[in-house]
Amino acid sequence: MKILLKHGHLVIDGTREYLDGAVLIEDERIKEVFPQTDRIRDVCAEYLSYDLKGALVMPGFFDTHTHGIGNLCFDSADEAQMDEISRLFARDGTTSYLATLSYDLDREAFCSRLKELEDYESPCARFAGIHMEGPFLSAQYCGAGDPEKFLPPDPDTMREFLACSSRIRQMTIACELEGAKEVGH
Repeated sequence: MKILLKHGHLVIDGTREYLDGAVLIEDERIKEVFPQTDRIRDVCAEYLSYDLKGALVMPGFFDTHTHGIGNLCFDSADEAQMDEISRLFARDGTTSYLATLSYDLDREAFCSRLKELEDYESPCARFAGIHMEGPFLSAQYCGAGDPEKFLPPDPDTMREFLACSSRIRQMTIACELEGAKEVGH
């Protein structure tokens, strides 16, 4: 399907903005973004047209550190709750996210959640992978975390986590701890 969004206030990136712009979409992908010009007449007949009447159009947000939304948490959400998280994120402009698993999980709980999320496919905002917040954190700088659940950095434990899921994309780790560099290799 070919769609033309016209007369929108388009924020393209940090340097480009069109107060009266147009977006061409083909097969659910943005083909072109340009300022509103006489060129619009050339594409109007070919595309299904929508007049945005100055509505703001901008790229969606990619949240790389989020524990959830709406009292729903990635540490414990079942599939239906994961779907609801995806819908709530999309409603608020987040189009992709990394599900952050918290430092409150112990080793077994991390493995369990990693396995549960391995095949998850989100219906709205895109589940782009997992951010592990821990468990290789420092008791010295624990903030609100429970230092009893923190583990010393260990490559074997990291390999265990990686064996549980191919969707780990990011990890918060206390780089000052002995063994942290080995975990990162």
